[in-house]
Amino acid sequence: ARTCGIVTCGGLCPGLNTVVQELYRCLSTQYFVDKVWGFEGGYEGLAQGKRVDLARVLRKKNIYAEGGTLLGTSRPKIPAPELADAVEREALDCLFVVSGDGTMRGAAALAEELQKRNSKCRVAVVPKTIDNDIPLIDRSFGFDTAVGFATQAIDRLHSTAEAHRRVMVVEVMGRTTGWIALYAGVAGGGD
Repeated sequence: ARTCGIVTCGGLCPGLNTVVQELYRCLSTQYFVDKVWGFEGGYEGLAQGKRVDLARVLRKKNIYAEGGTLLGTSRPKIPAPELADAVEREALDCLFVVSGDGTMRGAAALAEELQKRNSKCRVAVVPKTIDNDIPLIDRSFGFDTAVGFATQAIDRLHSTAEAHRRVMVVEVMGRTTGWIALYAGVAGGGD
């Protein structure tokens, strides 16, 4: 019997529920995984054993249109040995971590700890951030949605700024990269 787990960690991002739903569908229908657990509250929920049966949860509702994450999220720094203990306790063959760069570092530490223990479990990451600042990938999910909303805001403010002969500032997320500002600035505003 094969068992997989899914956690969503860090900040919210458009599409988290869709990723959880599609991971579940792919694992259960294409790879015939017997159990797919979701862990509520990110790494903290995994460490505390807060698992939910995704087959039961996803059968009850369509979550594609819902924002946030049905699994919840958190940002505590749980030591890799503690997470590895939880993975072994849950008898996971694979853990999918849906996260940004900080949580990916945690996933790498967890994978290293599991390897030291000769664990059968593998750790896979699904990069997510609206900032699009994860090295080695062209575009993370959530980024296009963020750019679309920022572009709409710029388009709507453009005529107001022009009518009042003023410069208006639209502040967007971007942490240290500014990709949302760049893409939305180029796409929005008319002239």
